[in-house]
Amino acid sequence: IGQANQFLHQKLIGMKLFDLSTMEIKGEGGSPLSQLIAATLRAAQAEAKGLIKGHVFEDGKEYLIAQPEFQRDPAEREELLRSLEDDDWLASALSANDAGRIWVTIGQEHQDQRLHPLSVARRKFFVGKQEAGAIAVVGPTRMDYERGNALLDFTANSITDTLTRLYG
Repeated sequence: IGQANQFLHQKLIGMKLFDLSTMEIKGEGGSPLSQLIAATLRAAQAEAKGLIKGHVFEDGKEYLIAQPEFQRDPAEREELLRSLEDDDWLASALSANDAGRIWVTIGQEHQDQRLHPLSVARRKFFVGKQEAGAIAVVGPTRMDYERGNALLDFTANSITDTLTRLYG
């Protein structure tokens, strides 16, 4: 166990979670020491993947749902509200069309029909050159795109600068 501990310490010290989560692990069928190290690395890798998994933080649904276009059909409003409360669906919807650093999709451009009444403007933010996450504004198709895009640009750049200073 001491040898495994020493090897793991040398291998993992200073390693970023992303690097651990994508590291290739060998050691199947080798010596008991190699098997112990491989099993420990796989467990650490699983934990690293869980720690870097994206999280959705949302706020302001009540402002979106209060818009006049969402007041006409209570059933459609409730379906939209249920969709917005589903973090997995929301993360998937916000990561669609992820071709570049900036994107906006409006109404029927969305692949998911539940997003058709909405527009989504999104920006990525980074730690150095490594993508760290994304922020988005979700609103009715008539939303003020110029204002929303300016807010997203400023916020994404501020987050990138801060994270890069702290962790880059």
